[in-house]
Amino acid sequence: MTDHPEITRLLTFASGEEGGLTAAEAAHVTGCAPCAETVARYRLVAATLRNDDASAPSQAVLSRAKALFTGEPRAQARDVLAPLRRIIAELVFDSGGMTPQLAGFRGGGDRHLTFVADTVQIDLTLQPPVDREGSWHIHGQLDADDLLPVAIVDLVLTRDDLAVVRTETDEVGMFTLAAPAGHYDILVRLPELVQILPGLELG
Repeated sequence: MTDHPEITRLLTFASGEEGGLTAAEAAHVTGCAPCAETVARYRLVAATLRNDDASAPSQAVLSRAKALFTGEPRAQARDVLAPLRRIIAELVFDSGGMTPQLAGFRGGGDRHLTFVADTVQIDLTLQPPVDREGSWHIHGQLDADDLLPVAIVDLVLTRDDLAVVRTETDEVGMFTLAAPAGHYDILVRLPELVQILPGLELG
């Protein structure tokens, strides 16, 4: 399949409503990074809206939105070979630890995690593979009091700094990773520090 499904059908599929994608189109989404990212973004936004009881957006969200519309240049990512400090992020929310009655809103087997490191909150959604041979998908977003530069995000084997998968955050701090089942850490590399999200178990 060379054509991408229409955006409205991708969003219907992402929301779990009937009339989404055919089996062939769903398989296409699994192997197509742009389509998978569209679905992941919708699901992350939907999950955020379901869980956000704030009466107004945070200053970080407002700053990022303003930067998108004013055309401010995004910071260039750079490797941090010798960071000034390494911070281990604290896990403050894990939907996998909720009681079955409270966890029902998750649907689809997705698991939601929130880590806090320094002044940065990092939200993750873990999506299991559609079959035994498939990859897990990790969708995340960095949220901070101040607008962050682009960060390099590495998925590494536990207690190892060698990246199994590497990506960058976009202008609003979002990123996507895909990997087989295993035990991993996530390293979020910023210009002057590395934030470590430890003990990520996929599968």
